[in-house]
Amino acid sequence: GSEEEPYSTEYEPPGVIDREIVASRCDSQKFGEHLASTAWSHGLFAAPRKAFIGDGQNWIWTEWERHFKPYGFVGILDFIHALTHVYAAAVAGRTVTEGWTVYVRWITAIWQGDVSSVIAELHVRQHELGMPAEDDGETNPSKLVAKTLTYLQNQQSRMNYPEYRRQGLPLTSAHMESTIKQLYRRLKGTEKFWTEDGAEALLQLVADERCTSHPIT
Repeated sequence: GSEEEPYSTEYEPPGVIDREIVASRCDSQKFGEHLASTAWSHGLFAAPRKAFIGDGQNWIWTEWERHFKPYGFVGILDFIHALTHVYAAAVAGRTVTEGWTVYVRWITAIWQGDVSSVIAELHVRQHELGMPAEDDGETNPSKLVAKTLTYLQNQQSRMNYPEYRRQGLPLTSAHMESTIKQLYRRLKGTEKFWTEDGAEALLQLVADERCTSHPIT
């Protein structure tokens, strides 16, 4: 029934029809302008349903707010990034068995759109562990919990996954993550050295070669 829809695990993500890659070594503001221009040129702003997916980096959401949000692009936090942070906090300071039980409960709640309950439990867990010290390492349980707590609080408005599923919107940027690895294979390596201009030029060529909307012939 309709009451069960927010909790349904049945979801068919949209498939990739064409892939357009925007890549550059410019600053985030110029990159955002380039990204918006490319989206305009391909008619994406005229689509009836529009999504903008990213991880937790602030600059990404700044550019979304500047160029995409006013035109109806729904901001969505990549579910896989959320999952990674939640798992790290769930197992922090716990055995794998104990942590897994907590993780399943938390990620299920997030899948169902109940991010607030996970944030509340993280507050309790932070109180149990105490606040992290400045010199604590990245794997310190208190620091892991604090990092995830801040992450979810900052991204909560972009984590309405039941509604995104209802609309048939994508939930992950996995396709682009794999594309980035393809770019890196061509550009990065212990034997590869680039001037600034050379790196930018090759980056453009590699990105264009992997586009399916206008492949190089």
